[in-house]
Amino acid sequence: MTAFTDRCAASGAQPLDDEPTGFVLQLEARPGMPQRHLVQFERDLEDYVDSRGLSLSGHRMRYWISRQDTPASAADQVALLDWLHHHPAIAIARVGPVRPSRDGEDDFSALTTHAAEEGFVQLHTSDVSLLGLAMLYRSGRIGPELYLQVLGGYVRAVVLH
Repeated sequence: MTAFTDRCAASGAQPLDDEPTGFVLQLEARPGMPQRHLVQFERDLEDYVDSRGLSLSGHRMRYWISRQDTPASAADQVALLDWLHHHPAIAIARVGPVRPSRDGEDDFSALTTHAAEEGFVQLHTSDVSLLGLAMLYRSGRIGPELYLQVLGGYVRAVVLH
């Protein structure tokens, strides 16, 4: 098993092959981005998701991305992060681990419930080192799980009380 699947198993989120799975996507726009560019970004994101056979739900800058026919995968996450890296409206993107929907959980509660405890992989679109990482991934030298690990793996936000 990879470290990615080890973490999924440890969190109890190891999906079955036929179980619908998804992940949380949180975004931060570039400071000062005009509203019309954010509206265009949402259209672009909807087009991207449709072209990849994914489902998108949620609201501006916080989404639940899933597949109904096959389980979502690390490859889906990496392809999305790679696409977001090149979009001019986005400054920071965070993806949560791939996990199945919990019993009785709809897409909205998937966005709000357990998001903080699951952790996330964070990508800063201004990080020029991502160009090399993307080239290694696109050339097949590294897999999606390693791509996510190079980004820092799944971390949890620190909350001070």
